[in-house]
Amino acid sequence: MPVKGSIFSKMIVLIVVLLLPVILLYIYFNHVAESHIRREIEQSTFGRLRFFLSQVETKLEQMSYYSAQIARDPTMSELQASGLDSDAFSKWKSVSSLSEKLRLLSSSSPWENHMNLYFPETKEVISTDGSPFDEALFETPLEPGWVRRKFTMYGTQVPGFVYYLIEPASYRQRPRDATFVIEVGFPERSLVSMLDEFKAGGPGDPFFYRPGTVPIRSRTSDGQTVPIITGALRSLPEQHSWTQEIRTENGSFLVYLVYSERLGMYLADYYPEESLFSSVHNSRTIFYLSIASLLLISLIGSLLFHRHVQTPVRVLVRAVQRLKQGDYSYRIRHRGEAEFEYLFDRYNGMAAELQMLIEHVYEEKLRSREAVLKQLQSQINPHFLYNSLNTIKTMSILGNVEAVESMIVNLGDFYRYTTRTEKRLAAVREEAEFVRSYLSIQQLRMPRLSFDIDIPQEMETLEIPRILLQPIVENAVVHGIENRLGAGTVEIQGELEAGWCRLIVSDNGKGLSGEALASLELRLQTPLTENTGCGLWNVHQRLQLEFGPESGISFSPSPLGGLCVELKWPVSQKDRKELTARVPHSAG
Repeated sequence: MPVKGSIFSKMIVLIVVLLLPVILLYIYFNHVAESHIRREIEQSTFGRLRFFLSQVETKLEQMSYYSAQIARDPTMSELQASGLDSDAFSKWKSVSSLSEKLRLLSSSSPWENHMNLYFPETKEVISTDGSPFDEALFETPLEPGWVRRKFTMYGTQVPGFVYYLIEPASYRQRPRDATFVIEVGFPERSLVSMLDEFKAGGPGDPFFYRPGTVPIRSRTSDGQTVPIITGALRSLPEQHSWTQEIRTENGSFLVYLVYSERLGMYLADYYPEESLFSSVHNSRTIFYLSIASLLLISLIGSLLFHRHVQTPVRVLVRAVQRLKQGDYSYRIRHRGEAEFEYLFDRYNGMAAELQMLIEHVYEEKLRSREAVLKQLQSQINPHFLYNSLNTIKTMSILGNVEAVESMIVNLGDFYRYTTRTEKRLAAVREEAEFVRSYLSIQQLRMPRLSFDIDIPQEMETLEIPRILLQPIVENAVVHGIENRLGAGTVEIQGELEAGWCRLIVSDNGKGLSGEALASLELRLQTPLTENTGCGLWNVHQRLQLEFGPESGISFSPSPLGGLCVELKWPVSQKDRKELTARVPHSAG
């Protein structure tokens, strides 16, 4: 029985099926772990950003409150009530008091700052850093809240944030007509210092950003990554806090943003995904390497199993199949492990013994077949002898001495032909001459008998068992013509067509009915009994033993009016070669 499928491929499929649930579970738990880490990092980062932003906005609120304190100061009210045109001492006293309060308020802030008190009408200014009156400041409306812009501090233009308190507040669009304007400002480096402190306490790289402006970064900020990130943050949603994943040529980043309403800017922080999930990625890499190692080990194990187990089993199965097909000479040459080596040796020994036994049985079968053929041939001789002696007796009674003499001579030739046991086969030509002698003897007994023998020349040299045709002719004469009045005719024809040989014996005797023909053919297929005629059965069995089961005798009504008996057998390979070699010679 052939091996169905490959054990090696089945083992690989089994390993994959076993590992697949593990891989799927790991992918699921890895995704859950990564999501959990993302969530924890997001909560932690937003907490840190909001806390830092609250510190910044507290300081902004504090400085905004300074301007309100100056605006509500009693000295400011007195100065407004008496006007700046009062006597010089009172004016000096009020200005000195306000200047001192401005310096005290400015110094109380942890951030570097400056505070200016402008009087647009008189174009005078009270400043903590000695800044002059800024004419350009009053030429445009002043925006509410903290505004990012450059301002003069200690005589130098610095980028920063300023806050304006206008009295009255309705004059914000025309500050030149206002009673006074309080300006509070701080440079961007104050935020940079806080970003430095904030960055030192955490893993991120925070910065302030507003679309369309330059970001405010810490001093140790990555000058290459931040511009890339801000370039991807051009359109921001109006949310107080949100997260965005940005993919760049330098890698992927998770950006966390919190909006500051006081500054009108976003406080942003970013982390490279590779650093955030390095532990997860490392564990994933280790897992995949482990799975790959398991697959490799399984593959090597399967290959070893295939080589040391499956291959020897296939070799053994193939040998058994060859043995089943009748090839007993096949031997296993494959070398394997000790156990399979033992099985191979036992198989080779068994096959050798089977071959020897089968050859012995085959030889015995050939001897038995030869004995059966000789036995069947010997059955013909007494049968013909009995018929011939009866004929001689009859001729003697009739006084036909010449016929008796001819009969005895032909009978001697007949036994000389049949007793040549050293040669079992004879040419068709010899059989035809033998039958011709037999019919000549019958003509001496029955002058009304006539016969015709027509055999193609190419059939004459073909060999058939001896005394194969004579019993058929004898039955035609004895059972077909002898009991019939009038002239009797026997025709013998030979045919060679499509690899088959035929000898057809026809007579004009009384013939047989359809039922009798069927019964006669059935008796040819049954074993010989006392009630079965041995002549036709003998010829049929000898044909099948010699040429195979498709050979034999068949019966049919004769065109002459009697019975037609056909002997059929295939042309042997030897005779086929001789006929093929003879055709060109005959054509020449």
